Amino acid sequence: MVRGAAVLFAFTWLSVPGWGAIDLGVSWSADWNPVLSGGWGLFFSVLVAAPFLVVALRPRAAAPAVWTLLVACGCLFVAAVISREPEIVGLLLWLLVGIGAVALPVVERWYPLSLSVQLPLLALAAVTGAPWLAYAWVMADRNRQHRPDTDFSSGADHYSVQAALALALFALAVLAAGWTRGQRQVGTYAAVCSIYFGALSLGWPGYPGSVEKGWAIASVVWGVALGLWAWLPRPMTSSTTSTPPAPIG
Repeated sequence: MVRGAAVLFAFTWLSVPGWGAIDLGVSWSADWNPVLSGGWGLFFSVLVAAPFLVVALRPRAAAPAVWTLLVACGCLFVAAVISREPEIVGLLLWLLVGIGAVALPVVERWYPLSLSVQLPLLALAAVTGAPWLAYAWVMADRNRQHRPDTDFSSGADHYSVQAALALALFALAVLAAGWTRGQRQVGTYAAVCSIYFGALSLGWPGYPGSVEKGWAIASVVWGVALGLWAWLPRPMTSSTTSTPPAPIG
């Protein structure tokens, strides 16, 4: 049942109401709004649909996927508030329903979160990821302006989801730095989004949602570095070698 529910919710985020695959598919088309479409597609495909699929494939080892969904949910809420975009509420509620359906039954016990904080690493992730917070604020401000250069999906302004994407990249980088257990999966989600966003900005300079060339290159480099770090061999500790906790059931 958990696998089936996870696949169902993943499909809804790739199609309707998430439009993740559709928007990602037009992110290289000049007939659309490529950077904003790509940002929307990244958020709902990589940060939402993909974790649901991970739950479907490995429901008894899905803690990183569940926490990625929780981060996406929290960032979507914050983006709705700072962007003054009440139309996001419908998407947020559907995401909460999906999380409840797959996280509460029989997936790996994902709480409490067992952090392994290394302050230098955590500080590095926060400092290098801080520009995403500035970008999120700029996107939220543009959303509040009700600009004509935006796009809409499921009634929500793309600028607000662009802000949610940036918030999520910062939060996921910090989470990966402080949680060895979720380092690989969480870091991969953030790395893929950062690299693709940077490539979009390089490919579509001056389009709504894009950043300058230097920042676009930095986004690609940051994503590559994060991805490589996430896949480094992890030290064998008691937390990584112990028997996984029994699933909820």
